[in-house]
Amino acid sequence: MLPLGAKVVTTLCKTIQQPRLSVVFFDNFFTSFKLVQTLQTSLGVKCIGTVRPNRTGGAPLMTDKELIKTGRGSYDYRSAEGVIAVKWCDNKCVNLLSNASGIMPLSTVKRWCKESKQKITVPCPSLIPAYNQHMGGIDLSDMLVHLYKTPAKSRRWYIPLFGYILDLSIANSWLVYKRDCGLLNEKAKPLKRFRLAVAHSLSQVKKPASKVGRPFSSSPPPPKKHYTPRPSLPKQQPDVRYDSLGHWPLHCDKRGRCNYCPRGVSRWKCQKCNVFLCLNANQDCFAAFHQK
Repeated sequence: MLPLGAKVVTTLCKTIQQPRLSVVFFDNFFTSFKLVQTLQTSLGVKCIGTVRPNRTGGAPLMTDKELIKTGRGSYDYRSAEGVIAVKWCDNKCVNLLSNASGIMPLSTVKRWCKESKQKITVPCPSLIPAYNQHMGGIDLSDMLVHLYKTPAKSRRWYIPLFGYILDLSIANSWLVYKRDCGLLNEKAKPLKRFRLAVAHSLSQVKKPASKVGRPFSSSPPPPKKHYTPRPSLPKQQPDVRYDSLGHWPLHCDKRGRCNYCPRGVSRWKCQKCNVFLCLNANQDCFAAFHQK
């Protein structure tokens, strides 16, 4: 009988379309000798993962003290039934199980040395760089999600889960946006500005503009409250600018620089986008600004 963590991994691996061409990476919370064998025999999926010392399937590896005495970068391994168990000495000893990659060819990794206060090259088995390369994406995703985490404390267990799904979706979208900006040689927004832009777009898209004028009421207007100034909103997003809903021209007493043409000055302002635009017989920047 597999434990709960192994059952979760097995269930998720059943959704892989080409299991025999895939390699799954996971950390020591899930990895066990029995799980590696089960994924190979039942699904044909190969895997690499760190493992706790009591889950190596009884592999007679060197103890941590013995391996540390041999020096940083040393390793010990045992193999059985197509699965290899490796113990590698870094700052501390790390145990791994794999049926996708072995020891050879030996590789190297960059590590920080406290004594010399600089990075040094440490030899390692070939499965170490493979694990670091693919698990680094998981660590990066966790870091981005927790940078600006949505506060969603509740007694209902699914409310924090819903907030985590939103944060994860925005973090993944930002990574795709950052990749596209790199291909277009454009400067990408930081994650915080990207989250503000998404929130602003979701709050404004397909939303009619607010009504202008004094409400019909016999009661005197409430006294004005003095609010502290807030930071300016992010620039209007394209999905709000082109949604063709509630973009009405509003005449203002003061003139402003046209947001569409470089030298235009106008008293007309888009009520929803909150930008000045030329609106006259000779030049209609208002219509051109809201058309793709």
